[in-house]
Amino acid sequence: MAQTNISIRVDENLKQEFDALCNELGFTMSTALTVFIKTVVREQRIPFEISTVPKSIQALQKMEDDWYKRNASEQAEELTELINKFEN
Repeated sequence: MAQTNISIRVDENLKQEFDALCNELGFTMSTALTVFIKTVVREQRIPFEISTVPKSIQALQKMEDDWYKRNASEQAEELTELINKFEN
């Protein structure tokens, strides 16, 4: 298979840190990026989550979703407990 070059611009410190990590793992930067590219093509997706929502907000949203999924009586009971806690 014919090889080709890809040229990218990154921060110099980021490149040095990436190169050092690749060396620790026994890879060249080229090999690490090739593994990434092959994974993207094979899975047809970026192989990790990219989000503008911080993990803490995602966790709160999940808690809220879980809370709404429970039945109304459990919700009412929990709400009563919370009200009692704050009133006392």
